[in-house]
Order: sequence, then C-alpha cells, then structure tokens
Amino acid sequence: MSTQEDPFTHPDNPSPDNASSPPANPFADPTTPPPEVFKYPQFQRAGSLRQQWLTDPAVKCPIEKSTLHFRDLWKEGFDIHFFRDGPPYQCIADVITLGLPIEFRPNVMDDNYYGTTIVKLAAHSTPEKCIPECVWTGRCAPGVLCIEDMERLPGSELPYISQITRAIFQKNCSILTLRYVFVCSVVNVETMDFVEKQLYTPMNNLSFPSREERSWEEGTPEYQALLGTRIGKVVANFVLCTFDRGTKRIARIVTWYAGFNMHDLQLRFDLQSIV
Repeated sequence: MSTQEDPFTHPDNPSPDNASSPPANPFADPTTPPPEVFKYPQFQRAGSLRQQWLTDPAVKCPIEKSTLHFRDLWKEGFDIHFFRDGPPYQCIADVITLGLPIEFRPNVMDDNYYGTTIVKLAAHSTPEKCIPECVWTGRCAPGVLCIEDMERLPGSELPYISQITRAIFQKNCSILTLRYVFVCSVVNVETMDFVEKQLYTPMNNLSFPSREERSWEEGTPEYQALLGTRIGKVVANFVLCTFDRGTKRIARIVTWYAGFNMHDLQLRFDLQSIV
C-alpha cells in the first residue's frame, strides 16, 4: 500500500525536493513549538499542526470540505470495479474485538463489506508498461473503512486521495457511522521507516517487529509524529475534508505488525466525536 498525498501545497502535494528552504506556512499556529523542542522533529510538528486543524476550528486550515461524489470518479475516467467480501485478514482480530461487521452474509446487507478498486492509467502508459496515475483499493462496512492500496502520482490533476476516500465511503455507508480507519500492510517508505527506526526502539521499550498492538494517544509525541508521516497526513486530510472541523478527532493511532513474514505494518486510526 503506497500513497502520494501531502499537505502544505494542497495540502496533498509535497514541496519540491530541490527547494533550498521550506516556504513559510501561513496556516501554522504561532503557539506551536519550534522543531527543535520536538521529540521527533522530522514529523511531529506537521502532526501537531494537523491535530490542531482537527480539533480547533479557530486555527487556519487549508483543507476544505470535499464536494467530490462517486459519480465524479466515473466522469474522471476511472476504471472502477466492485466486490463483496469480509474484512481484510490483517484486521480480523480488531474487527472482532471492536464489535464491527465480521463476515460476508448476502442476506444481511448492513454486514457486507463493500469493496472498491479504482484505477486510472497515466497518459504516458503503454500496452507494454501500464503506469497508474491513481489507484485506490479498499472495503468498508458501517463504522469501518479498510484501505488496502492507494497511490497518486505527484502533480496529478485528479482528485486527492483524501477526497476519493470520502466519496467511496459515502457511496456505500453513512459517514456518520465511521469510527475506525484501517490502513493495511503499509508500504509507504516514509511511514515504514519512521515506525521501524524511530518508534519501535529500546527508547520506547519496543522491538521491531512486534505482533502486539501499541496505542498512541492523542497529544503524545508519538501520535503527533505518526500523524505527520505521509500515511498520517492522508488520514488526517480525509477526516478534515469529510467532517466539520471541531466535530471529529483522531483519538488514537494503533500500530502493529502482521502478515506472513511479520514485517507488514498495520495502522488503525480511532475516530471520536468532539462534544
């Protein structure tokens, strides 16, 4: 599962790699500490800012509510496929524990997982070499969204991954039910490297890899740093473009490893309403 989505310049496009210094961020909260006081300076400041965007509507935020509908994806020329199944195997233990829909039962529509894959090839694709400009695969049921693959080429003019995610979930389920977002078998290098090399270390009393789930609560340095990685930004952007700011927060981020070789990173983002 990979992705290209970042947040200061849409907020989903990364800054140019050859920039001599990062541009001033007009959406930064002046009360946010400078990077040198963060435990994880590479990511924590960006995550702290997103935490503020989610919880405090008074803080300026570049992400607006999305108006993209599923029918717009057809108009954009996506090749779209649907399937029905249970939850991804990486999520089954959590799905059971959390009381979420667990199986495919054709006669119980609310318990079905609605699977969707969308693909649009880049203009420079050839029959010999297919290059996707944007890909999204996942499944959802009332209360839960499982993202299995997402990728969007830098500079693409197609809708952002966060907007696509919202449109797909809303086609199948009421957005008001959403409580959990799983990102399965992460392959985004930035997020993987942070978790493996900075999070799962003796400093945090953790070893890599670990099958045991670890919860990182809102406001902790680890939570903020995870929210500031590429995958964290995508999920934060999704929440921001889906719900009114100040009404929904990401209460915690859960990490663990699964898969046949025990090196597949799994993430779960727990959403809660702000009273």
